[in-house]
Amino acid sequence: MVRNQIFRSEWIRTLLLVVIATTVCLSACSNDSLSMAPPNLTPSLALKSPRFPDLTGACTVARGGFPTPNPSEISLVRPVSTEDWVKGPANARLTFIEFGDYQCPYCARIAPILAQLQKNFPADVRIVYRHFPLPSHDKALISTQAAEAAGMQGKFWEMHELLYAQSQSWGRLSEDEFVAYAVDAAKKMGLDEKKFADDLRSEAVARKALKAQMEAIEAKIGGTPLLILNGRPYFGAIGDREYNAPADLENLSAIVRLYQIDDKQFNTCPEFTIDPAKQYTAILVTEKGEIVIQLFAAKAPVTVNSFVFLARQGWFDNTIFHRVVQNSFIQGGDPSGSGMGSPGYAFRDEISDLKFDKEGMVGMVNQGANTNGSQFFITLSPQSALNGRFTVFGQVIRGMEVARKLTPRDSSRGGTLPPGDRLIRVIIEEK
Repeated sequence: MVRNQIFRSEWIRTLLLVVIATTVCLSACSNDSLSMAPPNLTPSLALKSPRFPDLTGACTVARGGFPTPNPSEISLVRPVSTEDWVKGPANARLTFIEFGDYQCPYCARIAPILAQLQKNFPADVRIVYRHFPLPSHDKALISTQAAEAAGMQGKFWEMHELLYAQSQSWGRLSEDEFVAYAVDAAKKMGLDEKKFADDLRSEAVARKALKAQMEAIEAKIGGTPLLILNGRPYFGAIGDREYNAPADLENLSAIVRLYQIDDKQFNTCPEFTIDPAKQYTAILVTEKGEIVIQLFAAKAPVTVNSFVFLARQGWFDNTIFHRVVQNSFIQGGDPSGSGMGSPGYAFRDEISDLKFDKEGMVGMVNQGANTNGSQFFITLSPQSALNGRFTVFGQVIRGMEVARKLTPRDSSRGGTLPPGDRLIRVIIEEK
């Protein structure tokens, strides 16, 4: 039986609140569930065909919009300016503002992840670092001053990374011992040692560190780290609102890819072009072999029409099977690999007498009635709990051994996942 568990965890609820401002769920009743992000349904022109006069309302445009921060949130955090330390282009799709403290151990774990994220997506990610030297940390202010002093010689990010990487070591030092440590580190970076030492202890730099501390306190930031993603809190605390969202590289990368597919989404529903009287076969070319699916065009014409359209448009090319639950199902069809992507439209269910009564049955993932998009699944065993709730639109006729050897990765359980197996392309044959 299938149970909705993927979005019960707090971090997934937060992820959806902060990133796409929607809730995601599939009602079900066992340890595993299929899931995807819900579309924002907007009425569109219905599909029309002389052979299918009942297609009115079969499809709706469901472009995935991203939220605009509401005024009460953005008023707490000033916009990015020349005062900030920034890495990445101003026109990046995603801007992460991080409030951090160099003595904060969790900040030390986040820093290299954000650096790698920006390196992996240089055109799409901008990292903005803001100091919040916590009053409770004895060297929070002086370490902030060290980073600022290095920044005055063009080495902010180098000192920033070093302070986090070695925080456990210098955290045990006295303040005077820390200053000696920082001056030595600056020398090794090739900085002017005397200038760095003077700047580190200067009144101007000390005022700047204290100003950053007061600014964060006045913004009602409850602690570090706090990430602001495109103007909205992603995790941490701000005012009386607490957030707890995943900040590992895989989850943050999935968010970036989710934003990236906005360019790939379609603005209209696909025209109805298939002939239900013909036979359609889909060949899923994966990195581990081919999975051949007989499509049931007569039983699920709208679904098959969409699947054929997407395959011919290259929507599935170089995607991954983002969820593989052993002995249950494999799930794919989302270019973002996040499990939240959609093609920009949603279409109705086509429930028939076909059942998920054996392995190899192919169905559409949805998040409720009539919200099908591009994500599909293939059963690895009978799944009777899905009958009547998900559209069956095909059956594997060859290649189940390939499906069974795909790498298990259950995104509903969080944590670090292995890379998903690649779906290279989908070939449609028509007879």
